[in-house]
Amino acid sequence: MMELVAKIKDVRHYGYLPEQQQLGVLKRNGKMILYDHRFSVILKEQVKNAYDFLFGANDKIIVAANDNTFLIQSHTDVHSSKYTIHSLKHNLSIPGDKSENNWYFLTNEEGNKGYVELNNNFEFRRFLPLPMGITGILMMVDNDTFISTGENEFGLFSLQDGSEIWRIDTVKLLGSDNPSIVWDIIPLNGKLYFYLYDHDKIDFKATFCIDAKTGNVLEKFDRFGGYLQLYQNKIYAPSWKTLSILDLATGKTETLEFNEVLKAANLNINGRRCVVQDEYLYFVDGAGRPKDRLAILNIATGQIIWECKIKTTDNAGKCIGKLHVYDGRIFAHASDDTLHIFDKEGSPKKNSLMSFFTGD
Repeated sequence: MMELVAKIKDVRHYGYLPEQQQLGVLKRNGKMILYDHRFSVILKEQVKNAYDFLFGANDKIIVAANDNTFLIQSHTDVHSSKYTIHSLKHNLSIPGDKSENNWYFLTNEEGNKGYVELNNNFEFRRFLPLPMGITGILMMVDNDTFISTGENEFGLFSLQDGSEIWRIDTVKLLGSDNPSIVWDIIPLNGKLYFYLYDHDKIDFKATFCIDAKTGNVLEKFDRFGGYLQLYQNKIYAPSWKTLSILDLATGKTETLEFNEVLKAANLNINGRRCVVQDEYLYFVDGAGRPKDRLAILNIATGQIIWECKIKTTDNAGKCIGKLHVYDGRIFAHASDDTLHIFDKEGSPKKNSLMSFFTGD
């Protein structure tokens, strides 16, 4: 079903824009390579000591280096591989957080800690000094408010004046002395979904739905939760040998058991490294610590339709650290900093973007 079409070594970070079929790869030595279905271009001297990057709107890329941040602008109207690179005023910490209209990045320059607000074109708007909220911005809810967290609390705060809108005590909410929250908060239609559990009390776990504006609890789904992900109006929580599903249209939950098929294949679902797309669950093996095997489970039939063991050169980790799936294309970043890219056999996409990887 899937075929390995590229293996890129020494990859520190990567990103992919499926709508443009553009892939960015940042090497450990700071060399950055950009690919799309028309061209590939290597940027080396301009972005020395780079450690992270992100794609933005309008063919713009933010690259963070040890002592500077760069903006890369593509000029597709001139030539597809023509770029301009210039240094930004503020040294930004990537990744940032995004609202509909703006980006927010932590910065620390000459002892001034805070957030830089940039618009969608990465143009400077304002500086927001710390403190903000409880411990800074965890995630933006909309253009005017953000979630901030503490040890056993989190709340909603105004971006305009920093005022508290609401705050939740997770001890009281879960009814347990030692609650932990999995910070995969899902914002949807003015609501926030999140999972709370207690390590010491197996019966104390639930996913909550709260009103984003007021913090009022709207629904509680007992014994449902994990590393939550949203796909087509359903929330999925994969874990070990099960897949729990919350149908947001009906409010009903169900748990699918795949014990026999996974046991026969000697596989476990790593809840932090899996993706639900269409009727498939793409996942990395490993109940706790991730391993070096990758598989696809057909959710409807309960069958493993493909699995692969990724060979790594490191002696310690030997695992898949990150997994992303875009329109059926799988990106698996291994612990030896090798990026493995799989595509569907016979896919026309394979001969476009992937043709530029030869010899890299």
